[in-house]
Amino acid sequence: MQHFSNDFSIFPNRNASVNQTVIAEKSYPFLNDTTRMDVSTTAASATTTTEPKRYAGLTYVPGLTEQLSKKLKSFAPNLTIAPRPPVKVSKLFSDMKEKLRPGQCSCVVYGIPCGGCKSWYYGETTWSVDNRCKLGHVKDLKNIKNKPRKTALVHHTNTTKHQFDFEKKKIMKKVRSRRTLKIHEVNQIILNEHQAVNFKSDAEHVSPEFYNLIMGSVKPRHTGNMNNSRRKKVNLTEIFNETPD
Repeated sequence: MQHFSNDFSIFPNRNASVNQTVIAEKSYPFLNDTTRMDVSTTAASATTTTEPKRYAGLTYVPGLTEQLSKKLKSFAPNLTIAPRPPVKVSKLFSDMKEKLRPGQCSCVVYGIPCGGCKSWYYGETTWSVDNRCKLGHVKDLKNIKNKPRKTALVHHTNTTKHQFDFEKKKIMKKVRSRRTLKIHEVNQIILNEHQAVNFKSDAEHVSPEFYNLIMGSVKPRHTGNMNNSRRKKVNLTEIFNETPD
């Protein structure tokens, strides 16, 4: 019988399936376990996946950044350091964007003073304030004879013969969401109720409790369905105090 060596290098790992066939044909039972281990090892090495590369930014400091990158590389071989400048490009240039004038702002609560007294009209709009005044209020004033109560501004002009100064309009609150425009408008009417010419119906849906919170008042606003019991003072004027942005 021919003697065969236990040197398994004659069976390359890359051709494990062929090796197994040859072993079966030549009747090498003593190699079966070794071959199975060889095949399983080859399959395991084939399915092994490398770790994904990761990137991290690091402010560049001459001489220091290179050393840190090498140290980090020794602990995390899959980490790549991306040097970044210490000063951002945005800081090298001045603000080139032109700021909007108050009349160009949209989605705001605004106020228009009366030229004949100290009254103010408060409103809200998703348009620019200039367009709301020109296409809205000015147009309503031209039709004041047919609709004298179209808005509180028109009604005040019709009853007092005063003229509102649209050139002195003021942004009371800038709002991000259109859903909260009405809420901020009502807040301005309540906070400035002593000089607001707005109709009472503009803020009558606000509950007495919330009204007291906004005003920080001791005396509640009573309605026909409420009793006259005394209430605890809640001073939240600072929280609800709306100031122009």
